Amino acid sequence: MKIELSNINRIERASIKLNGLTVIAGENDTGKSTLSKMIFSNIKAYANVVNEGKIGINKRIAPVVRQLYKRIGLPLRRNPFVYHTKSQSVFPNSAEEFIEEIISLDNVESKYFLEEFTSKLESRENIKLSTKALIEKDLQSIENCLTNRNDPTAFLQPKVYRLIESEFFNKITSMNTEQSNFAFIDDENGSIMSYRISDNSVKSLSYKESFNFYKDATYVESPLHFQLQDVIKRAQAYMEMESYHNDLWSIRNLMVPMHVKDFSDKISSLAEYLDSAEFSTRIVNQIHGTTNGAFVYDKDKRRIMFKNELGEFSLNNVASGIKSFGVLEILLSNEIISPEKMLLWDEPENHLHPQWQVYFADVLVQLVKAGIPIVVCSHSPYFIQAIRHFSSVHSIEGAVDYYLSRIEDDGLCTFDEVTTDLNRIFSKLAKPMNDIMNFG
Repeated sequence: MKIELSNINRIERASIKLNGLTVIAGENDTGKSTLSKMIFSNIKAYANVVNEGKIGINKRIAPVVRQLYKRIGLPLRRNPFVYHTKSQSVFPNSAEEFIEEIISLDNVESKYFLEEFTSKLESRENIKLSTKALIEKDLQSIENCLTNRNDPTAFLQPKVYRLIESEFFNKITSMNTEQSNFAFIDDENGSIMSYRISDNSVKSLSYKESFNFYKDATYVESPLHFQLQDVIKRAQAYMEMESYHNDLWSIRNLMVPMHVKDFSDKISSLAEYLDSAEFSTRIVNQIHGTTNGAFVYDKDKRRIMFKNELGEFSLNNVASGIKSFGVLEILLSNEIISPEKMLLWDEPENHLHPQWQVYFADVLVQLVKAGIPIVVCSHSPYFIQAIRHFSSVHSIEGAVDYYLSRIEDDGLCTFDEVTTDLNRIFSKLAKPMNDIMNFG
């Protein structure tokens, strides 16, 4: 499997293999995180649409209809104690009734239904212009969903854009360019998904279902998010902000990228279950040996705690390096990462001293040997040399690919595969240390 992309944010072009462990090396601000965000958001979009293909049309449009009724200020559910008639309301009296009515219609009838709904909506004077624009998007989404109810591509196209938009806050296409491109390509089956982005929409999307494709992805930007669960729970992703018709609510609340919200939701919902999966027990035990403790769930405090021979400690009082291993422990114990579910980790060395960078690299290599696909971005020669060493120790050199990002003259970034020439990475990343070591 590989991805190919061009003109995405800071990246001019990239062709990256995803065959086990993918190491993206480079200096700060050279597109490494952009690459991870694109991999994450596209896997999530693809997996979501495959899952949505298994549910009925009513469940597909229900979230959009509820969103629409929130904006208009109408009830979401029937009130059995209030009698309504069609003469009393120009709209279906609840989101539930709207859904029941519109899914009973064929494509021509549903189009006419939405046109009538829009016409009646225009007579309402208490809706802001900004909210009306969002309502138009809701109605268009509903129409597309109904018109293309048997076409998964029609669902995937807006899903892809909304997830990417939530990662980059609508700053997607590279500066001074008009079009971005992205593709997932399978070595055996060719293109799994490809599209271009222009005029703030995904266009020319092609897609085919593959049993070999990833079922999910988890992107870890920082272990500090581990201890900020209470804050992030109240936050919204960019795509979720549109669900609220109250502009003041959006201004007062925290907005986070989709991968942060996704990570937080997974940790929060599964923290109570810290029973190690059988295949990962040995690795989790290795983590316990490194940190001299284990992460447990305190049912009374309803919080994750770190426990060692000295007692139990809240996450606020645990070193960031230990949190890094704790994140891995929870993801493994709940099979959030598995051979079908990719792990992406941005610069894990940021919170680890050199010795623990080596330990962490060893664990990641063992996970790849167990079949878990991993992408790591790094600017640490310690960490990358440790990956190189343990790939040899555990005999998976053929499953590791290395890339070096670099800035072109136009300010955009490209990625060179350097698997057979790792000296390019070490000479680039170790140069600042060499310069000061040779001082005087």
